[in-house]
Amino acid sequence: MVVVAMFAFTGAWGEFIIASFLRVKALATYIYETATGVTVFWSDFAARTILFAIPIIIIYIVAQKYIGEAMSYGTVKG
Repeated sequence: MVVVAMFAFTGAWGEFIIASFLRVKALATYIYETATGVTVFWSDFAARTILFAIPIIIIYIVAQKYIGEAMSYGTVKG
């Protein structure tokens, strides 16, 4: 369940194609717009990209404990 929830959040958080198609102002489309202008401020682009990745990193760190427990339940004792 934890892995499915992580994949669902990661997919929804990083959904760029649908947001750009529907012209929705999402964080991913905002980062893309800052990188495709005439003048690209690489330091701003890098900072926004790191801020975009922080929630996913936090979720993986928190879920690491549960993933390890689930793997130990699946082992065969013999």
